[in-house]
Amino acid sequence: MGRAPISRIKGRKVIKQKVKKTKQATIPRDPQIRALWEPLKSLQTNYRNIGLTLDVNNPDEAPTAATKPLVFHFENAPPRPPKELRLNKQEIGYYKALYTKHGDNYKSMALDIRLNPWQKTPKELKKKMTLYLEKYHERQLDLDAERKANAAAGLQSKRQRKRDKLQAAAAQRRAEAASAAQE
Repeated sequence: MGRAPISRIKGRKVIKQKVKKTKQATIPRDPQIRALWEPLKSLQTNYRNIGLTLDVNNPDEAPTAATKPLVFHFENAPPRPPKELRLNKQEIGYYKALYTKHGDNYKSMALDIRLNPWQKTPKELKKKMTLYLEKYHERQLDLDAERKANAAAGLQSKRQRKRDKLQAAAAQRRAEAASAAQE
């Protein structure tokens, strides 16, 4: 943040002044631009020397002839991997409920106000539902089957054990309060 201003020096008052921060221009990450970048010059001057412009929409600031020409070779550049689409836990539950009730009927999903509170259109629902069915539906079915098997075998999840423990403690406190009230 900077140095705190000093309010008094040996009995004299000193005027408080804010320390001005100087912001250095960020050097671009691209190795070709970094090689041509001069850190002591301003951002605008560096751009002008390379042949770039700060505002593409401003016709007055059209790129001029570069003093240091910059040539990009895109043939050697590796292709960017496609962005992986994901759903969060809330969306998984949302699409699971819609799919179990309506199946593949996206029009009825769009009209269901209780399960579709965000009023997604049939087209939006179809796009996200295909993602849900490809990535998450099988896993959800496996988890549901595992939960049912655990419930049948008498096994409980960590959350269920905690809930049962809290309920038992609350019941014990009520019983103690009732016995104390009778005495």
